[in-house]
Amino acid sequence: MKIRKTLAGAAAVLALTGGMVAVQSTVGAQNAHADSTCWYYTGNDAVISKGRNNPSHVVKEAQCLLNSYNTWHGRPAIAVDGIFGSETHNAVVAFQKRMKITVDGIVGPQTWRKLRSPGS
Repeated sequence: MKIRKTLAGAAAVLALTGGMVAVQSTVGAQNAHADSTCWYYTGNDAVISKGRNNPSHVVKEAQCLLNSYNTWHGRPAIAVDGIFGSETHNAVVAFQKRMKITVDGIVGPQTWRKLRSPGS
């Protein structure tokens, strides 16, 4: 019976979140950081930006990781829609400024590394 309740609860969470659940690290409030991946894209070498023909699954990964970071820091979430528009561009620029990395609105290797491990 307990297993059925657990499975029913998990199914409800997946249904409510559209199948996307992010589990975040809880290594203390000041060291909390985003997931290493949201499972749309697991690499670090794609380069995506506004105005490019970006693969939607790669954009969704960046959007999901930005949301994971922002949630921990009380910032608003952005749409995870696979479209690298103004909202995503602005979120990337703000993230790059906070991380003190090159601010260009482009998600490349440096930004991917910080998105996957913002505390490092």
